[in-house]
Amino acid sequence: MMDVMPLLNLFLDDLALCTPTELQQAIINLARSGVEEKFRLDFKEKWEPDKQCPDIVAFANSYGGLLVLGVTNDRLNFPGIQAPAKSDLKTQLASTIATRISPVPIFEVHTSPSPNNPDCALVVITGPMHRILMR
Repeated sequence: MMDVMPLLNLFLDDLALCTPTELQQAIINLARSGVEEKFRLDFKEKWEPDKQCPDIVAFANSYGGLLVLGVTNDRLNFPGIQAPAKSDLKTQLASTIATRISPVPIFEVHTSPSPNNPDCALVVITGPMHRILMR
């Protein structure tokens, strides 16, 4: 008998313990679930720090939240984010956040391969409660 993997909850589960494939499936499931984007959830197709760092600030100043990158507005396609040529995507995102937000909130960056393009990644940035201001 095959073990059935429980569905991953991006809001509650420790994402550091899941595999990239599990994370990818959880992102796709959440995107296609029809859940409404509100105070704790935002999907974006591209990483635009000037627009999304304020979202991370808002998450940190409230109840935390999820910023999911690499998902189209209709939430049907998952092109992912292109990794930088000479850097790790997680490192680049974390560095950008850390240089734009002060004090730096507690956050995590998790990636999984895009199902549409293995050279790109789906990204989940999580942020718990923590008081901060924009630099």
